[in-house]
Amino acid sequence: MWLEILGKVNGEIVFESGRWDSANKMIHEGPQFRNYRAVAQRLSDETEFHLLLSNHWLEDTRIPPLGLQ
Repeated sequence: MWLEILGKVNGEIVFESGRWDSANKMIHEGPQFRNYRAVAQRLSDETEFHLLLSNHWLEDTRIPPLGLQ
């Protein structure tokens, strides 16, 4: 899921962030764009995104619950 923000004044785009580019299959990141994601991996063969086999976090930029660090 992503949030695309587009600001227009008199029909002219003055601000955009998170725009989906369907031709290149990517999200254009603006200056205020923030990506929250977690990528898990199994160390033995580097398989990613397997719920039961992953035993290592490659990246975790999610917002933790209150009190958890």
